Amino acid sequence: LMSIDAERAVDVFERSMGECAASASTRAPEPAVANYVAEPGSDEYARWRDVGLNVVRSQSLAVVLLAGGQGTRLGSANPKGMYDIGLPSAKSLFALQGERLAKLGALAGAPPPVWYVMTSPFTHDMTTRYFKRHKYFGLNAKD
Repeated sequence: LMSIDAERAVDVFERSMGECAASASTRAPEPAVANYVAEPGSDEYARWRDVGLNVVRSQSLAVVLLAGGQGTRLGSANPKGMYDIGLPSAKSLFALQGERLAKLGALAGAPPPVWYVMTSPFTHDMTTRYFKRHKYFGLNAKD
């Protein structure tokens, strides 16, 4: 400990923090990348819709949901996916996504895509119980 120059360490730290704050405040945001989206009702839109539904029918689509975050910043002790975002239905984010996947399967006339929900040690047990309590939102528990 005697060999550490405390004044120099503090000086280096303060300068690095100042540089970090300056670069963060002057850094321009990255430009948004916008992809072309076909106009609903157009032939191209219908073609892309058919391509997507064929992928669902072929059962070669899976959806990965990264659900390891806690809702502490939202004022909730639960995983974020359980959060009620204030819709009249009071559905959680998990419910909305699960129901959309079920609807996608129905539109394709096929089983819905496999849904991989990745949790963390902090959210796993609560998420698992929530999915069981809500009967996996109409989806196959094994998927």
